Amino acid sequence: MLYRNNRKYKTLKGQQNLIQKYLEGQATEEEIQSLDNWVKQSMENEAVFKDAIAEWNVSSKFNSEAFDTENAFNNFLNATKKHSAAKPPQKTIIRSLSPAIKVVASIAAILVLSFYFFYPDQKDIIEMDYADQIILKSDDGSIKIIEEDMLLSFADDQSSAIAHYDEIIVPFGKTFTVVLSDGSTVKLNSGSTLKFPEKFTSDLDTRSVVLEGEAFFDVEKNEKQPFIVQTSDMNIKVLGTSFNVSAYADDASVKTILVEGRVNISDPQNVFRDSDIIPNQMAVFDKTTSNFDIVDVNALKLTSWTRNKLLFNDKSFEDITKIIERRYNVQVINNYDTLNNIKFYGEVVNESIEDVFETFSMAVDFNYIIKDGSVTLNKPE
Repeated sequence: MLYRNNRKYKTLKGQQNLIQKYLEGQATEEEIQSLDNWVKQSMENEAVFKDAIAEWNVSSKFNSEAFDTENAFNNFLNATKKHSAAKPPQKTIIRSLSPAIKVVASIAAILVLSFYFFYPDQKDIIEMDYADQIILKSDDGSIKIIEEDMLLSFADDQSSAIAHYDEIIVPFGKTFTVVLSDGSTVKLNSGSTLKFPEKFTSDLDTRSVVLEGEAFFDVEKNEKQPFIVQTSDMNIKVLGTSFNVSAYADDASVKTILVEGRVNISDPQNVFRDSDIIPNQMAVFDKTTSNFDIVDVNALKLTSWTRNKLLFNDKSFEDITKIIERRYNVQVINNYDTLNNIKFYGEVVNESIEDVFETFSMAVDFNYIIKDGSVTLNKPE
């Protein structure tokens, strides 16, 4: 089971499989009754249930007056009294959560998620959080939940000439590809966020996007509108090319790797001088020392994550655990500090988290326990 950031999962511990079966319409009468018993065990369980109730089938046109949690909750209780195993509504590929909410209250369903409810006539915000979902946020406040196997495309967008900005957020454990309005493709790695205009309008001097995390860019050429990737410590300017940017907030450095074409690297804080890099070069800015360097690399190998591979080339175990946490959506607890400074070489291709740590433990002796979304590493006995 994967680690989740949402603290309400502690309350739901032990119920997730049952809830999932209910949502998919596969729960038996006995299982529905068991869920009912759990809800009635405590006020906290009931509160969690009510917070998430009836969100499984939310329409894209909303009416805040139709939101009636109590009615939906009572419908669930009535269903359990009748031992009804009625199927929940089918989940659509994208669920749009606009500024006002209308809830289908004919059946109570639990989403083990949390998010914000915005009401047009009042500014109250009910806080929740989309722990493990890919979400698309628009500047009008609307939110869409995106399925991982989808391709999100804004190419040939015929929307207004006014630039509206979207933000796509990819959680740990997932990757996602978006096609921008100019046809440029961006593949986002786990734990990454990209802010971009829905359309690169003609009045814009540049095609600018903002990245936190890691992404691979395949940029369409347009000499009149250079493409710029902005990060907190490095800006990357191109006309048309393929390159990778890694700018995670908790990493010690920001890196740009060029696969094809030519890019210009600049610093928004003017700490280092503008520089160009060529294919198979990597620009590295150390956030701790403010040092900037350009080194020769094998760009194909260092962008292997885009092909569902993890390549460890002279990486310390401490750095590797960060990559594993993002890729597998787990929390690594290292109680054996000796591991941190050991460097590894190798490649992981679509392996399970169990296989990954079994391989590491064969190379260096240590014990590990995988449980409830965390991996605990201990000194060998």
